[in-house]
Amino acid sequence: MSPGSSAELIQGESGGKREIYTRKVETREELLTRILHACAQVKECPNQLRSATQQLSTRAAKCIEVDGGLSEHVL
Repeated sequence: MSPGSSAELIQGESGGKREIYTRKVETREELLTRILHACAQVKECPNQLRSATQQLSTRAAKCIEVDGGLSEHVL
């Protein structure tokens, strides 16, 4: 997916991909600036980072539990 295709990347989270890909990126420097800004926002919200980490861990455990099969319906 290219950095300019925002519709597919906005997944309801605050910041993150939404912050970076809302508008088409014209230059590498602009992309880097957006990424650094999003990282700074994450540092300001440690609870959000902790929650995302826990969700990833839960999803990985469910994936292992179903031997790599579909697990979205049990989350």
